[in-house]
Amino acid sequence: MKITFLGTGSPEGIPVMLCGCKLCASSKERLRPGLMIQQDEQNIILDAGPDIRKQIIQSGINKISAIFLTHYHFDHFWGVAEFEQLNWVGLGNFTTYLNNNTYEHLKSIPWIKLKCETLDFNNHINLKGLKIEAIKIEHADYLEKSGYIIRDECRKVVYIPDIKAISDLNLKKCENADILVIDGQYILGKYIDDEDHLGGKELIKKIQEFNAKKIYLIGFSEHWYKKSAKDAEKQLPDNFNIPDDKTVLVLK
Repeated sequence: MKITFLGTGSPEGIPVMLCGCKLCASSKERLRPGLMIQQDEQNIILDAGPDIRKQIIQSGINKISAIFLTHYHFDHFWGVAEFEQLNWVGLGNFTTYLNNNTYEHLKSIPWIKLKCETLDFNNHINLKGLKIEAIKIEHADYLEKSGYIIRDECRKVVYIPDIKAISDLNLKKCENADILVIDGQYILGKYIDDEDHLGGKELIKKIQEFNAKKIYLIGFSEHWYKKSAKDAEKQLPDNFNIPDDKTVLVLK
């Protein structure tokens, strides 16, 4: 199983548009969040932010097997418009999986006609040896958000961008993952008055409860924290990592 971080940035990305601060100028580019999982000639995309066209081109792949959306916030969702354009050139022959709430939002955009299937919470599908389960994650009160557990015969990957809370039952399902990719936007404390995310010590404590073998944080912003990812990692527990865009992990 091969995992590629398509994007690791906060909603603003790095560099922040119109910003000339030192950190935006000197830091590596961070596009909006997204993950790709590859196995047995399958290319599975998790989330479709506004940078998805660039991310897919940079990845070098020439087909998409399936897309899984977590929720309809713009930094995870607005790339669906790019996928709609593929229908016009005959390359949109894949299914987009999403929860009912996200599907209803998608249907409100009349010109987007993606092939979609709803994946209810605690249900799963099998894609050529991969079992992908949707679980409910608390985030913003006005929407429903999915996280995903991806398993094969011996490996488990958990993808949870943006988190305010998780039930004990779903936390138990996620425990002991080989790889946990999770919200790290406010990992050093909240820089915005935001009720939709955990932050700081509370976030670190919750992440540790997952008991994952390796932890990768997405949503980090050099712009907001005025420090590099390497300096931020020094303030975190040893198994907390802040990956760059295009980071590749191979699970054997």
